[in-house]
Amino acid sequence: MLTIGVMNKGANMAETNERGSVDPVNSVGQADSVHGVGPSAPTEQEPHPPRLPSAHIVARVHDGTELIVRQWRSSDLDTYHRAIHESYVHLQPWMPWALAEPQEIDAHAEILQRFSGRWTHDNVVYGIFLDARAVGGTGLHNRIGESGWEIGYWIHADFEGRGFVSAVVQALTDEAFVDASVDRVEIRCDAANLRSSAVPVRLGYAMVGHEARVPVAAAETTLGTVYRLVRANWPGANAGGSHSGDASTLRSS
Repeated sequence: MLTIGVMNKGANMAETNERGSVDPVNSVGQADSVHGVGPSAPTEQEPHPPRLPSAHIVARVHDGTELIVRQWRSSDLDTYHRAIHESYVHLQPWMPWALAEPQEIDAHAEILQRFSGRWTHDNVVYGIFLDARAVGGTGLHNRIGESGWEIGYWIHADFEGRGFVSAVVQALTDEAFVDASVDRVEIRCDAANLRSSAVPVRLGYAMVGHEARVPVAAAETTLGTVYRLVRANWPGANAGGSHSGDASTLRSS
């Protein structure tokens, strides 16, 4: 099952990618404690990279499929509602926010409205689209200290294993590093979620430690894994930081 999940308890559907949250946008959890990583250096100001990521990104899969990664819109309601209703059973073992599903379409309309209001330097929430169909969600989340982004994701049950997540995560990684002030990107997932863990490994992220966490979803354990890619190891760094379309093309699953 290809999901990354843990989110902030007590948060509502707009609080994505945090431990215990019920929101389908953020898919990775903030560590209670990270072993072998260490906290980011404290800063006097609230962290936020100066450049707001693009609202529209193209991700190309190894078979030539082109995915659009863009900001959610109110007009996406029907396709978002369909994606959640067709996937929530598949997502619930790993994604705490999915435990609130299935919900009526009015509830999903409120979620999309909150998503559109969260396009900030701290939280960038995207839908993943194949043509006009929503096939997943992802995001860049600024909560690992200054000069870093964390990526979260989920994928529709019918599109698992086709390389979509790898292509999207590569494209978001490239987008994050377009900003020269960003020096690292991280992904967190439950240690038992092997499909999700395979994505950062495939893309050259290093496993840098583990985090203690309280299980919320049924398949979650008490151990999360932290993966990190630093700018020096990003393939685009050798090309002078250029963000070419080929950078988002992956031969992966």
